[in-house]
Amino acid sequence: MTPFRRILQFCLLAMVSGAPAAPHRPIIHAHPTLTINGMAEDAQGNLWLATSQGL
Repeated sequence: MTPFRRILQFCLLAMVSGAPAAPHRPIIHAHPTLTINGMAEDAQGNLWLATSQGL
């Protein structure tokens, strides 16, 4: 088996296993009608976005 094929099998297995993303990966909540007015980062590294509808 070629190295490329082994990597491909590993990636496919990882995708279908349903394992959660690492906690340091970004979580994206798309909302097309929000306008970001400001941004801030807290001590834990969380990014806060200010909109006209709230944080």
